[in-house]
Amino acid sequence: MTDSLGKLKAALPDAPEELLAVLLEDAEASVKVMTRLSDVSGYEPGVRAVAVLLYNRMGREGELSHGAGGVTVTYGELPQAVKHLLPLPLASIGGRKKADVAAESQI
Repeated sequence: MTDSLGKLKAALPDAPEELLAVLLEDAEASVKVMTRLSDVSGYEPGVRAVAVLLYNRMGREGELSHGAGGVTVTYGELPQAVKHLLPLPLASIGGRKKADVAAESQI
């Protein structure tokens, strides 16, 4: 993901590289949990988008919404533009991932 770090640095040029590396790791872990995939290397644009969201929400942890100057910002789910960059979560069947069950049925 070193290429992703460079692209994230281009998107957030004022952020320290060490912080971006941590955010990228956190974003990758979040995407793995959201999608129930162990390898998300094919979804690097989505991981970077989540890292940007994490950066933009720093200092607002735990806040559901805030307003200033007549503008209200609400934090909730991932924006639709980010959701389209990620796969749908895998379904679980009997505690196993659907992809694992499909592979076993082909044996």
